[in-house]
Amino acid sequence: MKNWISIAVVIFLSAVALSIIEDFSENGNSNTNEVESSKVVVVKIDDSIGGCGYIFEEYEIPVVSNRLKSVFSALPNFEPRDGYENPVGEQDIEIAVKEEKRGFFVVNIIGDLKLGGLCDSDAFREQMERTVEIYSGDYEMQLNGSSDEYECMRLITGGCS
Repeated sequence: MKNWISIAVVIFLSAVALSIIEDFSENGNSNTNEVESSKVVVVKIDDSIGGCGYIFEEYEIPVVSNRLKSVFSALPNFEPRDGYENPVGEQDIEIAVKEEKRGFFVVNIIGDLKLGGLCDSDAFREQMERTVEIYSGDYEMQLNGSSDEYECMRLITGGCS
């Protein structure tokens, strides 16, 4: 009788373990195939308006997670559909995001920007800032570790002397 109870317990525990493994396996497979998306800001060119002709619009891009760090990891490699531009993607840069304190982010653009003039500089800067503002209103932008250098992008020359 003891053997039958032991066999029944082993069968029951095996069935429970198999069920747990199967559920875990299904959840793992579905999660790895799903791609999350997050909002960023991209540029739409409209020659009918004055100035640079830029309209900034929110756009969904695939990301690993909805955290700001993940968004800025994906943005430089993202290619939007026709009619839209990704000024960040046109640069050979790395974007480091650090949450200094709860809700306050420091976004550091690392690399040499190659901006063609005032319109390019404005498009890049606006895209970066508006994308951060989707996730947090409290942030600091830096260029190669310097907020002063980032502010210099506002100049027509693209840098401070």
